[in-house]
Amino acid sequence: MIDDVMANQVAWQKYESGVGTKPQPQKQITVPGVTGLFLQAYYTGALRWLDRYMNPLTGKKTCSILGAFPEMSLARAAAAHFKLRDDLAQGVLPGIGDRMTLDQAVTEQVFPNSERNGKKSLRSDRSRYPKHIKRMWGDKRLSELREPVIRQGIEEIRRVESPANAEKHVAFAKSIFRDLAILKLIARNPAADIKMIQVENPVLVIPSDDQLAKLGQALLAEPATVFSDFILTAIVTGGRQGELRHALVSDLDIERRVLTVRETKSGRVETLQLCDVALTVLTRRKALATSRYLFGSPSGGPLGDPGHAFQKFSKRAGVSGLTLHAFRRGFATACIQVPGVTAHDASKLLTHSSVRVTEKFYLVAPNSRLQYAAGEAGRSLARRLGLDPLGRPFLKPSIRSLAMSDEVRFVAA
Repeated sequence: MIDDVMANQVAWQKYESGVGTKPQPQKQITVPGVTGLFLQAYYTGALRWLDRYMNPLTGKKTCSILGAFPEMSLARAAAAHFKLRDDLAQGVLPGIGDRMTLDQAVTEQVFPNSERNGKKSLRSDRSRYPKHIKRMWGDKRLSELREPVIRQGIEEIRRVESPANAEKHVAFAKSIFRDLAILKLIARNPAADIKMIQVENPVLVIPSDDQLAKLGQALLAEPATVFSDFILTAIVTGGRQGELRHALVSDLDIERRVLTVRETKSGRVETLQLCDVALTVLTRRKALATSRYLFGSPSGGPLGDPGHAFQKFSKRAGVSGLTLHAFRRGFATACIQVPGVTAHDASKLLTHSSVRVTEKFYLVAPNSRLQYAAGEAGRSLARRLGLDPLGRPFLKPSIRSLAMSDEVRFVAA
């Protein structure tokens, strides 16, 4: 290899002195035993270690300069070569992965791309990112974000968060790394093989009759405000918080008793059916509106996140253990208790994508309903066993009594 370098320099010296033909300005000399590593000799006499590889994103051959010779020895050049190959196997591209941190990639590339694509949850993503993703990996360069590092961070998230919240953060992290791969900032998603943990359904809480009564008294005890009207509308319509906050004055149809909702979770335009109370409240908000939003803020935009304010209101009303989302479940459960209303009807009113979502996460059977169902089923089975409701045996029915009703047919022994 050294002989080739010397021969190239001699050829250039002869050419510059007017003897011989012009050699190539650059000559690549292979390194025996290390495929893809070359020593590139320039006509100036400079020597550089060169690594040739296939770019996994473009599918084209490319190269990287590893360092200069003799400052970088053959052993160090070989070590850098094998590290580069390991990076490529992990999906990390040389160059950009060392220049850009995860925080830079997310703020400069991922979020702007999501905004261009009209992602509905972008506002929520911007709020969640500093608390969970940036805190864990934000200062790391893309070349450092390999699968073991991601797994270690996810284990930490699962250790400090509740199971349900932890899996939400894990899903968000996986979406960030997926977007990095889509934008070709990394060649491979390092979180692609990390599996989600199936979390058992949390206890589904709905407001009790006592809680609703206390909230009603608190709502009527003070003049109507945009916030109290928002709570009341959420209770009697089962609407999502974000959809109600972004509801427009122009989308309220009083004659048809519907509210057209455009800023939806699914991205589809939905219609919210309105009861008498909801219609009264929204008509009042329309008359008082100072912006294009039914529930507007003083700045002219939509009402801010009402969660914290609702907790203060609940404390004043003497109610605990509820969130605004609990009213959505309460609305679904109240719907299904109406005679003739099916789970499919409740699913449509809640604008769910499927009935399974409604049945699994929103329908809650109160204890009184369960006790009634258990009592009726137990009496039916006892009657078939020939027992009365207290477990005492009945006389066998006579032929004549077979035409009588159940209440008359059996006579206690």
